[in-house]
Amino acid sequence: MTIALYCRLMETAEDLCGQDGVCAAAEGLKRWALVALQTLHLQAEHTLLPMNMDFVRLNFPLALDPDVDGAIWGKHKTGQAMEIMKKLVLYPIAKACKA
Repeated sequence: MTIALYCRLMETAEDLCGQDGVCAAAEGLKRWALVALQTLHLQAEHTLLPMNMDFVRLNFPLALDPDVDGAIWGKHKTGQAMEIMKKLVLYPIAKACKA
């Protein structure tokens, strides 16, 4: 449900506002990524667990590597919505796990 809703939002933003709509949605993703990272760090701290890939798999609603765990993307696996999500949300969270 989350992926389908997100992809529909991106499609609608582009249909109604063109590239400006896509950029606006991308800005929202950037902000969500920051909040998600802060939340994951806080959860890890409160549970005395390291914020690593295993922790994120258990506590974040999306797979960090949709190329490997892409089943939830289904028909939405192609197109810019997935690429934008990877670049702005999934890769930064994965990078924070390795830091």
